Amino acid sequence: MIPELLNAQHRAPRRKFRGKARYFRRVNRNARNFSLTLGPDFWWDFWHYHADWPGWGNRRWTYRLEHIEALATVFRTIASAKDDFSVPFQCWIQILGRDAGEDNICIHSPNANGTKFPYMPEGVDWDDDRLMPLFRALLPEYTLRIGHSRRFDEYAEPPRTTSSFYIYSPEIGMPLEK
Repeated sequence: MIPELLNAQHRAPRRKFRGKARYFRRVNRNARNFSLTLGPDFWWDFWHYHADWPGWGNRRWTYRLEHIEALATVFRTIASAKDDFSVPFQCWIQILGRDAGEDNICIHSPNANGTKFPYMPEGVDWDDDRLMPLFRALLPEYTLRIGHSRRFDEYAEPPRTTSSFYIYSPEIGMPLEK
């Protein structure tokens, strides 16, 4: 597997992980039941959905994969509603190497807060396809683009270089690259 995604055990909850089956049923149920409210006045300013708030995915790759599968389920729901959006939008999954609890799916559009749209993440290598086999298996019905970025995070404790993967489909919303 990709080393950047396996180095965060210290960020996992320290307590014993009891009720795993029940927990993962709930994660998957929440993803399946996700619904998107759309209307003419709706906008998104980097709205995002996390499947793994506690960070259990930091403990084992299999746990992280369960949460990534839940993000793929939410992605499908958003993709199925793409024609119902009344504004241009972007949708992507972001996998953060430093912490599984920060993995998310994001929606962004022109918004009342004036946040720049479209979002074009800087310093992304769009030719990095290490996650392509995983996401091809999870989302085979979509053409996907996957990029990798490394940046220095001065706010991290301790400050360090962090790794992020961006996954989007050019068929759903606007692209994240020029």
